[in-house]
Amino acid sequence: DKPVSTWLSGAAPEIGKVTLRQLLSQTTGIPNAQNAAMTKDMTLAQAAKAIGEVPLAHAPGTTFVYGGPGFQIAGAVVEVATGQRWEDVFQSRIARPLGMQNTHWAYLDLSHDTPVLIEDSRNPILQGGAKSTAEDYIHFLEMLAGGGTYRGKSILSKEAVRGGHADQTLTASMT
Repeated sequence: DKPVSTWLSGAAPEIGKVTLRQLLSQTTGIPNAQNAAMTKDMTLAQAAKAIGEVPLAHAPGTTFVYGGPGFQIAGAVVEVATGQRWEDVFQSRIARPLGMQNTHWAYLDLSHDTPVLIEDSRNPILQGGAKSTAEDYIHFLEMLAGGGTYRGKSILSKEAVRGGHADQTLTASMT
């Protein structure tokens, strides 16, 4: 529930007040059209800055708007907080411990509907950019069903899994 400015010191004032919970629950007020401004040549930090420079369409926390721009900002926060690229954090904390050998993040060029591998992009699309297999996805679902534990190994806390299943938009209006 901390504001984005905790990690992204250069965030525009409106975006700086948005919390991680609002980013992940899609209640930031960010207009969904911001997806069009992102390119594979940007970093997540650059994408977050570009997204944050556009005025909010709604006050944060008040309206649910399905779309991915907030996830790019959350990814930038992860990179700042860990000092690592998104893909490296995902691989070390989720994919490898779950045995997800065929899951990676990519940038999807919406103008051509073609994926750009993570090695060729510093700006993976964090809402819908994971490329995986059914077998890998089953491992992830087993971990969620196990309350964050997979084959005896703790991957996510029970609180994180419980929070992920909780209704985060109960008081928000829908557009």
